[in-house]
Amino acid sequence: MRSRLIKCFRPIFPELSDKSIMAMTDMNSDDWTSLSVVSLITAVETEFGIEIELENIENLTSFSAFMKEIQK
Repeated sequence: MRSRLIKCFRPIFPELSDKSIMAMTDMNSDDWTSLSVVSLITAVETEFGIEIELENIENLTSFSAFMKEIQK
């Protein structure tokens, strides 16, 4: 599951290593913007065949948060 999520992050943050992607948060990256989050949500929903609920979007502030959302 982790590798599939990294695959979702890769086109949005192509300059980052897998390790950097997994450590990424909205607090430690200037590239983490509202546009990048929308792009990530679209990629994750497509890759995993899920729908992320609107009320959960504000909690998607890191790679780990996306992992938790996928595992619900």
